[in-house]
Amino acid sequence: MRAFILLVSIACATLTFRLGVWQWSRAEQKWALDESLQHAQSLPPLNTQQLVALEDTQNALNQPVEIEGRWLKQWTVLLDNRPQDSHAGFWVITPFEVSPDAVYLVQRGWLPRDPVQRERIASFETPEDRVGLKARISEGPSKMFELPMPFAHKAQEAPQNAPFALIRQNIDRVSFAAESGLKIKGNLIQLGDNSEGLVRDWPVVSVSAARNVGYAFQWFCLTLLIVFLYIWYQILKPLRHAKQSSKPS
Repeated sequence: MRAFILLVSIACATLTFRLGVWQWSRAEQKWALDESLQHAQSLPPLNTQQLVALEDTQNALNQPVEIEGRWLKQWTVLLDNRPQDSHAGFWVITPFEVSPDAVYLVQRGWLPRDPVQRERIASFETPEDRVGLKARISEGPSKMFELPMPFAHKAQEAPQNAPFALIRQNIDRVSFAAESGLKIKGNLIQLGDNSEGLVRDWPVVSVSAARNVGYAFQWFCLTLLIVFLYIWYQILKPLRHAKQSSKPS
């Protein structure tokens, strides 16, 4: 019986210790990621030529840019179900053309949604002249849950001149490039104060490892508890009982 208790204790202590080590490794990964984010944000902004020269913008995530170009207003998309401060609304996505061979999908800001009529869009401005843009490189808008389209084989046979969908759940850079014919090279998030009828209260980009550290602490404490309970009940308490029994009455 004592051998069985020993094996169970060793297995449980090993499992909890390994879980603690795993959570600690996750925390270290997040610390490294947060350090890389802070480093990217502290770099000087890329100009137009430097941004276009990037083969893959994913290698420069969160780095600031200051570029010039023009908005392709006709390809603006509104991403639905993007709340802000508990209010329903849209993220406004507009392609920004630096050159005919370099277009970037820009997350320009947030727009409130009409609570009664979803298709009634609040007015916002899109400059038509060539403008300067301050932004940071991003992975693109987060993906929302979207029901798969039924009869996918029939959807592939849909006519190429299908009407352009202004309001969408998600937008994918590759598929949108195929749909629009634009040479999209990456995603940006516009920075700066609220303007043009859009809200730009973006959350601060950071990675917190506090939860993983807390979990690691709990697992390590559980490991120590298992070791303590085994030593107390299987070693110390029997020895104490044996000493008391050996004393002459």
